[in-house]
Amino acid sequence: MKGEDIATLEKPPNHKLFNEQQISPVLQRRIDASKNALAPPAPVVNISLGKEISGLFHPVQSSSPAPGPSHTPDHGHLLPPSHAPGRDMPISEFCDLYSLGPDILEKFASHLYKDARVLRFVTLADLKEMGFRLGEIAGLRDAVESWSVQTS
Repeated sequence: MKGEDIATLEKPPNHKLFNEQQISPVLQRRIDASKNALAPPAPVVNISLGKEISGLFHPVQSSSPAPGPSHTPDHGHLLPPSHAPGRDMPISEFCDLYSLGPDILEKFASHLYKDARVLRFVTLADLKEMGFRLGEIAGLRDAVESWSVQTS
């Protein structure tokens, strides 16, 4: 069984099931199996991300707030828990200073809000009840965060 008459994977036997003109299912399965066996495995990339990355997917549970601006809308109040109220001023001056617009000022005035210091008691639910729209709430939250003083 030596010599050029031997059948191999590259040189199948001279039989109708191994006709190279028309590949038989048996030969095709053998070719596919040999290609898969010789193909290099897909690359595996392992990345080690520290425990800090988990904070992106889970809210911080500790009592110390994360550095930087507060982005936790779930605390419920307009003033973030990690901030103290800023300088007191009339609510009209506050709205003007932070470019909040006449609609926001009108909503505060119609509910008898007169001074910026009382914003620490306002909840996000209060704003919705007063008819604030989502964009107005976002602008107001940004203004209050800029106006307030971070405590920790």
